[in-house]
This record gives sequence, structure tokens and C-alpha cells, in this order.
Amino acid sequence: MAKKDDISCNINSGLFEILKPAVEKIDDNVRSVQQSQRELQEKIDAVSAELQRIGEKQPATVNLEPYIKKLISTKRRVVLISNIVQNVQDRLTRLQKSAEAETLRKQAHVQAQNALIGVTQSLNVKKE
Repeated sequence: MAKKDDISCNINSGLFEILKPAVEKIDDNVRSVQQSQRELQEKIDAVSAELQRIGEKQPATVNLEPYIKKLISTKRRVVLISNIVQNVQDRLTRLQKSAEAETLRKQAHVQAQNALIGVTQSLNVKKE
């Protein structure tokens, strides 16, 4: 039974070590995407404000309303995507923490079993 748990613990630890760099890279990429989206949102806000300012100052030679609506629509989509990316990052963080906790739990379980086996074996040797 202890060998099975050792193997299971080793597999879990190995999988965790294999997946950890990928999860960390995804985390970094998510942060980068979020930063880019914040910058894009700021630029959209600036362009939208500038278009409204121009529209208010100049006579209506060019109808800017459709462009402003498109910018507002794009801003909504950026916010939506940002929320989705945040949810993905939150899930990845929870998954990583769960994997770490499970690995530690398995390792503690295997160590406790090995210690118990060691004590049992030493008691058996003393009886003989």
C-alpha cells in the first residue's frame, strides 16, 4: 500500500512540477493582456472624449456620432474580455493552489505511512 501511495505522490509531484511553469507563464500572459487592455481602454476613452470635444466645437460637417458609438461598443467589448481574462486568471490561481495543497497532503500522508511502517518494522525486529 505504501508503494502505491509513493507512486501516486511521485506522479502528483511530477505532474505539478510539469504544469507549474505552464501555469506561471499563463499567469504572466494574463497579466500582460490585462495591462494591454487597460491601456487600450484609456486610449479609447481619450479618443472618445476628443471626438466629442471636436463634435461640440465644430459645425456638423461630419457626423461623428456613429464613430463615437463604435468606440463605446468597442470599449464595452474590451471590458467584457478583461472580465473573462480575470476569471480565467482566478481559476488558474485556484487550480494552482489546489494542486499545491493536494501535493503537500499526499506527501504528508506518504511520510506518515512510511514512519508508521518504520516503527512497525522496528517493533517486529525487537520482538524477534
